[in-house]
Amino acid sequence: MKVSAVICTYNRAAMLSERFKEIEAQTYGNWEIVVVNDGSSDNTSDVILSWKNKLKDRVIEINLSKNSGCECVPRAIGITHATGELIIHVDDDVIQLENKMEDLVKGLGDSILAYGKGQMKYLGEYPEPKLHDYPIPINKEGWPEVDDGMVLYRSDLYKAVPHFYGNFVDDFWQVHQFIRRVYKLKLGTFSFVPKVVMINVQHGGNWSDQPIKKYLTKQDFSYFNSFLKGDYKIEYFGDIINV
Repeated sequence: MKVSAVICTYNRAAMLSERFKEIEAQTYGNWEIVVVNDGSSDNTSDVILSWKNKLKDRVIEINLSKNSGCECVPRAIGITHATGELIIHVDDDVIQLENKMEDLVKGLGDSILAYGKGQMKYLGEYPEPKLHDYPIPINKEGWPEVDDGMVLYRSDLYKAVPHFYGNFVDDFWQVHQFIRRVYKLKLGTFSFVPKVVMINVQHGGNWSDQPIKKYLTKQDFSYFNSFLKGDYKIEYFGDIINV
């Protein structure tokens, strides 16, 4: 089965190139990269072009002429352009271990998603950054509160839950809402793979270093919806309680 690695990026050309290198080095060979350039003003386009020239049709590129203001919008666009049966999400500042795809695909079995372990390191930690295990608490309703970078999804899941919430500040709140909906709809089982698959580097540009704010104000998503393929829609976030 093919894995689509969906990357959303904004003004992080150097980091983006590292993610391309890590995906190219994966021990699992059947993959494609879907990269969504969220209105970058640096040389991100040049980096993508360079990798497209190298990897040819294994790279699908979508360019937005304006920045969406949140990670959820370009991620939704990337999902609808993916052609793989399986999907992983790759933040442009998160290290992808070379075993990530292979371990998660092997651990998936008959489940609808598989999630592995993650680690974090803080660049400002003295005397040098150390690796810390990423916590994976189980919500009181029974679903895992994972970081999206730890998860492998069957692409059919997005057809079962076709609406995306576009006004969350970052994907942390989006993925929890999505996994919660999948869990409550009883679409299938989740598999835990006890192996580290990614390293989250905490730096000055992380949303986690910003004041906590769950979602943005109501806005018009018609421009971004025009990039979606298939029967999908980005909409304003409503009630987090109801599925």
